[in-house]
Amino acid sequence: MSSTPLTIERYAQIRAEMEAGRLRDEVLARAGVTMGAWVAEPRTWLQKMGAEFERGRFELTNRYTQAFFERQKALEAASRNRADVQGAKVEAHASLCAKLALAPNDAEQIFAKYGLASPEKRKAVDEAWKERLRSDPKLYEQWQQLYRMFYARWQEPPPRRG
Repeated sequence: MSSTPLTIERYAQIRAEMEAGRLRDEVLARAGVTMGAWVAEPRTWLQKMGAEFERGRFELTNRYTQAFFERQKALEAASRNRADVQGAKVEAHASLCAKLALAPNDAEQIFAKYGLASPEKRKAVDEAWKERLRSDPKLYEQWQQLYRMFYARWQEPPPRRG
């Protein structure tokens, strides 16, 4: 864990996660920040921003605000994508993954077919599915069976006619 002072942007991002309702200890652990280092951060940045304000400057405040709102926006988008995943069927995700494994050169078309044309949406959905499968072993087992079934089905050449 780090005891190195945080940049104003990183401090704002961590605060945004906490304001979004994430648990402080978990946020700090993910950020690699010790509790001792964190306790000093608010005082440090408030003093620096206050000193700037007294001089009629707002650079730190503007940087903090921008980083805070950008992180907040990203968290909201991730939350929407998690909600999308919660409503998505495990069959559809297993099918997507099998198709990608069998035809990696067609990935863009496959993603588009599944409504995942943007790389940002793909990443968010992928992360949400990983979390969902990691937290539910029975669902993960079901996903593995479906993936193998789809993979085997599409790997076989189509039957010949005539």
